[in-house]
Amino acid sequence: ERRSESSEKRKFSTDFFTALNTLERKSKWKRKLKHMKNVMIDTLYGVEADIGQLEKQIEGSDVQRYYREASKAEKEKLPQADKDLIKQALWRSVIQLSVNLQKEKKLHQETRVKLASVVGANA
Repeated sequence: ERRSESSEKRKFSTDFFTALNTLERKSKWKRKLKHMKNVMIDTLYGVEADIGQLEKQIEGSDVQRYYREASKAEKEKLPQADKDLIKQALWRSVIQLSVNLQKEKKLHQETRVKLASVVGANA
């Protein structure tokens, strides 16, 4: 009788810890999945916000205004000094736009690396 009682305890113990370990594995997996999802969502929100900001900078840049002024200057034959100022302003805007585009490109690369590391860590 003692033997059957101890084997029952052992069986219960084995079954119990097997079930417990399974639950723990599942909960860890769910936590990892949830963490990965949150990181991806946060990253994507950040990317969207940064891209939106860059778009605003580009839209808010003076390229269009300078371009219009430059074409108007050609028609009205403004003094050379004014033309030079407009050309300088155009160049500054072009440089700023290229810097903004570089930032956007870098942001996309960083995001790709970050997402790959998150997906890789949770695979």
